[in-house]
Amino acid sequence: MRRLLLGLVAVAALAACSDSPVTGTVSPTVRLAQTVPPANDLDQEIYDLIAGWPGGLADAILSQWINVKNKYAAGDEAVTNQKLLDLASYVLKKAPDMSEPAGAETKSGAAARLISYMALFVGGETEAPPAGTDNAAGILMPGVPLTLVTPSGHAGTKFEGDETATNRLIIITENASSFDFCDGPLPTTRCQYPLFYNIESFPSGALLAPGVADICLNPHPEEHESLRLAHTDPDDSNDIELLAPAATPPFIDCSDIDEYEPPVITLLDRAFRVASALGSRVGKFLTPKSAYAIDQGGGGEFTDFSPFNWVGPAGCEAEICID
Repeated sequence: MRRLLLGLVAVAALAACSDSPVTGTVSPTVRLAQTVPPANDLDQEIYDLIAGWPGGLADAILSQWINVKNKYAAGDEAVTNQKLLDLASYVLKKAPDMSEPAGAETKSGAAARLISYMALFVGGETEAPPAGTDNAAGILMPGVPLTLVTPSGHAGTKFEGDETATNRLIIITENASSFDFCDGPLPTTRCQYPLFYNIESFPSGALLAPGVADICLNPHPEEHESLRLAHTDPDDSNDIELLAPAATPPFIDCSDIDEYEPPVITLLDRAFRVASALGSRVGKFLTPKSAYAIDQGGGGEFTDFSPFNWVGPAGCEAEICID
């Protein structure tokens, strides 16, 4: 068993071996977790993150989470969604009361990761994805502007307030998967550049009006007018959509991103990438009048949620361009 359940086993063993009565002394969190153990690996991660709050708050969060799971199991989608939104709001409010997370993760980042796992669970997932520490979550409400930026300042999204007719969770999660040079999470033969983030909505569904997404480029090329911010094409999951530039002042902070150093590319690398580019589909390409430099800031407009990152020009693979 993992961390939380191992703790529960230890508590039970002490209770069994003790001559003194322990009834009523076991915390509500422990009793709840014993009564309703995690349903799968993803749920175990959720329980472990909830354990980062002190007693009474962990009790309240776990109790609400079990209630969400019960509604989800009963197939009551509307109530499940509302209860998860309520719980997410509570988790965000109580994030400062968490114990300090391990490593580079902040309290707000850990709370956002917990919310993202909960949304994945009620979406039918059973495994936790590779997660970084730079995550953010917020509630987008009708008529209320929202600017959401990760703790590092390296990724964010911005809304004016007319993008939704109902409350929805907006979740930004860092993609911690390891990719080879020029590769990434998007379905494209274009060269892909980190940083890699997912921007998701719960409940899912397209926005009524475009929001704005922006992500730092790391490393930061000196010559980069040809790069575009992109995400998965909402009309074709095997292609990408390049984001139209947004007329928005910069709202993320890339000041600590290093300058780009071109990689050493062998002749074999070049031959392989040329063959790959010729034999694969290429994503949609913006016309020259839509071109814009990364340093212009402000990011790009989007209406559908997915992974986001920067990509190179059509037909180019690691400095190799094909007409």
